[in-house]
Amino acid sequence: MLAAGLLALAGCGSGDKTVDAAALESGIKQDLSSLGVKSVSCPDNVKYSKGVTLDCTVKFDSGASGKVKATNHGGKNYTYSVIPGTVKISGNAVEKSIKDDIAAQGYPDAKVTCPETISVKVGTTATCDVVGAGGNAKGTVTYTFSSASGEVDSSSVKVT
Repeated sequence: MLAAGLLALAGCGSGDKTVDAAALESGIKQDLSSLGVKSVSCPDNVKYSKGVTLDCTVKFDSGASGKVKATNHGGKNYTYSVIPGTVKISGNAVEKSIKDDIAAQGYPDAKVTCPETISVKVGTTATCDVVGAGGNAKGTVTYTFSSASGEVDSSSVKVT
């Protein structure tokens, strides 16, 4: 996902401009707000130049965390993109989401067990183990992520 933003520069002389990390963090949070960005941390004291890229750490409302690449396109113009493969979410967060979804499908009180940490890959099918629900569920539950922030697509959740 790409987003464009504006960013302030810091520094006094023509040769010592640095990227304003606080403004960059604010820009990322604003431009990627649709992903539920909770917090952003970018490196300080990075020398400004056209084309400079920075990798910033983001935390999402879903509990996932990962990296966002900020790329300068001249002046105060930046684009931001979530770096594929860097977003991870705890299995506990996914378990809670899936448990609610399968309960709505007629499997109440099922126990869902996911790996401790899950890599978020939008549109890719993943699985967790499921047991319980009065003996009605034993096997796996499949699901896909609907966003780079680790939101599970409720319509994709299926007990198999």
